[in-house]
Amino acid sequence: MSWPQRIEQALAERRLNAAYRRRQTTEGGNGRQIRLGDRLYLNFSGNDYLGLSQDARVIAAWQQGAQRYGVGSGGSGHVTGFSAAHQALEEQLAAWLGYPRALLFISGYAAKQAVLAALMQKGDRILADRLSHASLLEAAAQSPAELRRFQHNQPQALADLLAKPCDGQRLAVTEGVFSMDG
Repeated sequence: MSWPQRIEQALAERRLNAAYRRRQTTEGGNGRQIRLGDRLYLNFSGNDYLGLSQDARVIAAWQQGAQRYGVGSGGSGHVTGFSAAHQALEEQLAAWLGYPRALLFISGYAAKQAVLAALMQKGDRILADRLSHASLLEAAAQSPAELRRFQHNQPQALADLLAKPCDGQRLAVTEGVFSMDG
């Protein structure tokens, strides 16, 4: 079967199984509400849980930041320097949370990679909920530790894995919002 035929067959199967998806153009950003044509929908699939992307105060702060610092990073803080704005934010977050220090990461994915790589060593074991976000599972798989997954929201399955012998340390990881399965 040729490549065009394979592609057409795969698309036909997706249409038959109601799994064919088409991108839809939205108006006004992708916050808590999305406008498609003349209809407004609540967005339960995005990451703007608090609606901050459309908050007037946040938008004004971004505008002020763009005026002062420009737009775009210009490079990693390791290459072009750590900005005073980032340092101030880390200090404010640490004070607000009651800790001596805070550390900002570019994304949750980067934070997971850095923390698991720093904490875990060869011979250690990471135990992860099967429905944890793909970024957490990938970070665990890329760490030097062995990754074992347990059945979603099953404390006994986790306890069974914790009871198995391990040469090093064990770390159970999970999350509060299981977004991978909707």
